[in-house]
Amino acid sequence: NNNNHQLSFIDFEYAGYNPRAVDLGNTFCECCDMNNLKPDYDTEYPTKDEQDWFLRRYIAAADPGLYTWLESHTSTEQQAWDGLLEELRLEIGKHALVSHLGWAVWGVCQSYTSPIEFEFRKYSALRLEGYKLFQQQFFPTKQQQTTR
Repeated sequence: NNNNHQLSFIDFEYAGYNPRAVDLGNTFCECCDMNNLKPDYDTEYPTKDEQDWFLRRYIAAADPGLYTWLESHTSTEQQAWDGLLEELRLEIGKHALVSHLGWAVWGVCQSYTSPIEFEFRKYSALRLEGYKLFQQQFFPTKQQQTTR
């Protein structure tokens, strides 16, 4: 909410006990237009700056002591923040694969059981495309590494 700078989490019906990075990776994936079956990861997935904005606020709420410490070290503040945020973005990006894979399996199951008219198999295929894209980005094969 831009007016009062609060972040509210909703939609817990599929909640599970996951590492934070899985849930945050899923949150970032949900910024893409999955429900309308036309995600564009290049333009819709949060940018580095958007992720950093989100993560700073997340840390402020989840660990106020850490946030205060990072903010109070003025001479090294940005360096401390930069290192932490880079590490978190990498961890979250890797764990976004779990989100893609989980929702791809969910879509296949729903295609057999749900009475809702929705292209669940197309949704699953899109999530698998997302999985492959993130896999290439965060776990490149040796061949992909040499072509970069």
